[in-house]
This record gives sequence, structure tokens and C-alpha cells, in this order.
Amino acid sequence: MVSILEKSELKFVGKDETGNIMEILELTDHPLYVGAQFHPEFKSCPGRPSPLFLAYHVRRRIPCLDSYLDKNEK
Repeated sequence: MVSILEKSELKFVGKDETGNIMEILELTDHPLYVGAQFHPEFKSCPGRPSPLFLAYHVRRRIPCLDSYLDKNEK
């Protein structure tokens, strides 16, 4: 199943501690398309956000992405 999804430009970039369960995937041609099978919100607290949330907000603030996001978020 993983190889089928990866052929459609979804890339698995995170696994569980055992290395057997896929937990994070990205769409290779989109700057912010990420899927997670775990709960990063449980690792977040004020002043110390989860790396997944922090990465989203940092990437979102890059000006060159604004036109892409404005065009594709509708």
C-alpha cells in the first residue's frame, strides 16, 4: 500500500518508534500538505509548540508562498 501511495506523489516522512507504522506523510508538490496519524497537539504547550505546528506557522509566513496559498486554499 505504501508504494502505491508514494507513486501518487504522497511521501511518508515519519514512522513510529518501531519503524513499522507510517505516521506522517506529505504531498511532494505542495508546500504545506501534511498528514499526521498521531496527535501533535498533545505535545504542544504555550511557548513550546509541537514541531509540526511550528513548522506550519513558519512556512505559512514565507512571502513567496502567499500567492500559491491564496490561489489554492479556496
